[in-house]
Amino acid sequence: MRKNFLAWAPVVAMAALLFEPHAATAVEAYKPNPLPPGLQGKVGGSMAKASTALRRVFANFQAHAARGGPAPFQPANARLRYAGGRVLIDAVAAGDAGLLLQDLERLGLKAGARYGSMVSGMFPLAAIDRLVVLGSLRAVRPSWQTIT
Repeated sequence: MRKNFLAWAPVVAMAALLFEPHAATAVEAYKPNPLPPGLQGKVGGSMAKASTALRRVFANFQAHAARGGPAPFQPANARLRYAGGRVLIDAVAAGDAGLLLQDLERLGLKAGARYGSMVSGMFPLAAIDRLVVLGSLRAVRPSWQTIT
């Protein structure tokens, strides 16, 4: 939704200027919602391999760990497949998917499987920062629960 608005924002701004001279200030005042502190700034380096949703849940996990609350971490998004400190991921191999599967298993992947260049399995959320630096990884995202 945000992408669509940002794509049409210049058109909306021009239309607002033509029809209502005072509407330009409302369009200029639009600012997207800020990301959590752990995700602010340009996404680059190794975290660029992780999807926005995975980076966000990892930042929330780190914030929860820093607070040291007595309750176990529970992601805010109910569609995220999460259980026992592990999140279901879909990873795309940069080359050989077998090598990526081995690398992920060394980092703690459980119930791993591969199909073509994809590797899926339950990965420890606490190890996402070690996952994204793998040379055998091209991209990674969480695997979402389907809506019925």
